[in-house]
Amino acid sequence: MKCPDVKQLSRILKAIAVELRATSAEVTREDYLRSVRARLDDLTPEQLHYGFEQFAWATGRHALKDIQTEAERRLDPAQLVLPMSMAGLKIPLSLPIDRPDGRRVCVTTRAASLEDCDLYDKSLTDNIHACTGRQLHFRDMMKDVRPVLLDNPDWNVGMALDFLRDQEWGAA
Repeated sequence: MKCPDVKQLSRILKAIAVELRATSAEVTREDYLRSVRARLDDLTPEQLHYGFEQFAWATGRHALKDIQTEAERRLDPAQLVLPMSMAGLKIPLSLPIDRPDGRRVCVTTRAASLEDCDLYDKSLTDNIHACTGRQLHFRDMMKDVRPVLLDNPDWNVGMALDFLRDQEWGAA
């Protein structure tokens, strides 16, 4: 089989994710890839081996948790009917979580246990901490780079870092 074009492939991968979310309380990487292989059964072993499965799982995992997917355009059994007091909340249809045993799964929010919700909340908190750390490092870099870029408006960050490095080495 000729590998489908990117848009067609993306639509197929998202459709598989929506189908799995509608029929399964928990979807693992293996479950998703098994469905992909069944749907695209004539891909060569090389196509599967050289990154396709990683691409497919990343796309599928995103579609599994995406609250803006086709589930909102058509009836999806995983859709949640919220009380009026929660009407403005954007709740994901499934929760990507890491199980204590190391498995990465997506649990349909409707079928999620308290432990699943706590694991999802922990992953969000961990992501916030990781983003905050990256932001702090970036800001630390920029406090030295910004003055150089202001003095040299036609320079880019790489040029400013080279300049700062050369200044440091020249002073040594």
